[in-house]
Amino acid sequence: MTAETWLPAEVRRIVTEITDHTGTAPDVHRVETRRFRLTLANARVRMTLDVKMTGPGRWKWAGSTLHVDGVRVPIMPSPEAFYRLFNDPDEGGRRPAELPPLEPYPLEDAPVEEALLFQAVRGRFDANPRFAEAILTFGRDPEGGGVLQIADPSGVTVQLTVLPEGIGMRAVKDGFEATHDLDADLREAVGALVRERGVPKPVQPGSPGARGQREAARLTSVEVRRQSVIRV
Repeated sequence: MTAETWLPAEVRRIVTEITDHTGTAPDVHRVETRRFRLTLANARVRMTLDVKMTGPGRWKWAGSTLHVDGVRVPIMPSPEAFYRLFNDPDEGGRRPAELPPLEPYPLEDAPVEEALLFQAVRGRFDANPRFAEAILTFGRDPEGGGVLQIADPSGVTVQLTVLPEGIGMRAVKDGFEATHDLDADLREAVGALVRERGVPKPVQPGSPGARGQREAARLTSVEVRRQSVIRV
């Protein structure tokens, strides 16, 4: 139960999102005039999150702590990873995953839409020293769809798939799901190129369209509703 009878809209939004994903409503306390602290806890996990107003309608995260079994641990790389941790502490917020096999093919044989997208990816990555060692592979998945695979130096492997309704994305690191846990540089590189190419905004893989439905069928995540999508 919150200690505040009135909360700003942004704080209410965060409270609602956390409650929807964990089944537990965080306690909320005003610690300063424009700063609120959310506390969420179960038998093993305890998190605090400070949200601070920086101007009219502008908010930022002003600090967070995370404890598991009474021991302070690094914060999770994404809200999704935290929700997994909160709901299943034994897995540490990680979920085993693997990407479908990829059959390489020459870029010049790709359909125009795929070729343009892949060329944009390659140009963006080639121009950024951060990705100098990234390995890009073009190919087709078992369903016959065009796929760009990015093997990033950080150990993350990303697959981008051209779908009729947008761009599908999956990412795995060390055998665990990493789609929502990409570092800022990699996520911005992927998101920016999608915006620049004017590709339709990514949608959930289960949305209308046979290709999107096939993509969704290959997923076995307990992290429902929020995977295999590029957030831009």
